[in-house]
Amino acid sequence: MSLFFWGFVSLVLAIYLAVKGVMSKSLTPLQRAFVLFGAAALSVPGFFTIYFLFVVAILMHDSPF
Repeated sequence: MSLFFWGFVSLVLAIYLAVKGVMSKSLTPLQRAFVLFGAAALSVPGFFTIYFLFVVAILMHDSPF
């Protein structure tokens, strides 16, 4: 269960970093690239969590039990 919790936390943090990287005017292009790359790398566990929850919801919904 903690996997889902940390997946959602990482997704929220990745979205925050992406918005901060795009909207910040004080970042140099290299810093902006590092922030956006970090956001992309951090979003992977969050997207896996969303995907697995979607798959589980579909399988549970279509389950004959």
